[in-house]
Amino acid sequence: MRSTNRSKIGLMPTNEETPEETPAAVEIRALCRRLFWLELWLTLLTTLLIVGGGVFWMQGAMRHTAHTLHASGKMGGDLHFASISDGLMIVTHLLGNSADGGQPAIATLPRPLVIADSGGGIIEAATLKGLVWYTRPSIGRGYDGRVRPPAPGTNLMACYYRLEFSEPPKETR
Repeated sequence: MRSTNRSKIGLMPTNEETPEETPAAVEIRALCRRLFWLELWLTLLTTLLIVGGGVFWMQGAMRHTAHTLHASGKMGGDLHFASISDGLMIVTHLLGNSADGGQPAIATLPRPLVIADSGGGIIEAATLKGLVWYTRPSIGRGYDGRVRPPAPGTNLMACYYRLEFSEPPKETR
């Protein structure tokens, strides 16, 4: 086995040939160091923005869900309403697709349904059957907008108001 003298073939500098660092090499090393820190800070900033934006978005989504009234039930049965949060909500109208070609229809409740807490409320099937359903009237055809109620099994939506109260007036002297 032959041993090669690495310094003779130029792979390793000898003591006499130790290269001095040139100004260009120092500048390149400093530039590489700056680029490393720049990439690190940009990565951290981007991660922080993504996480912060996600948290902000989730808080808004949760706040919206907490104030939403959910309806469950279908035409032909009782319609149940529930909410995750307490607070006064008033249901005034129901929305669905009529049995006349599936066009949008709306019915006004005979008495508004007040939901005072997360326990929700119920509109019974007999009340649903007695509702009069309307759609957008056709102009110039003498049509009053009445349509057949939604078919049994059709999903219904509620039009409701969430009551918010103002601050009580401050006493003036």
